[in-house]
Amino acid sequence: MKTVFTLSAIFLVLGLALIALLPVLGAVTLEQAMGIGIKFTMTVFILAIAAALIALLTKERTNTES
Repeated sequence: MKTVFTLSAIFLVLGLALIALLPVLGAVTLEQAMGIGIKFTMTVFILAIAAALIALLTKERTNTES
């Protein structure tokens, strides 16, 4: 569970770095970079929630079996 939150925090920082770095590199405009970064961050956020729920359900199931 702790790993899920650590990974989601790392990818959140990467998403924010995308917003900051893409316009500086001249790849896209600021508006496009914000769109890309927000989509990336929200995708990772949704995946982190799904992973956390799976971890909780798996943990709960193994606790009830034992």
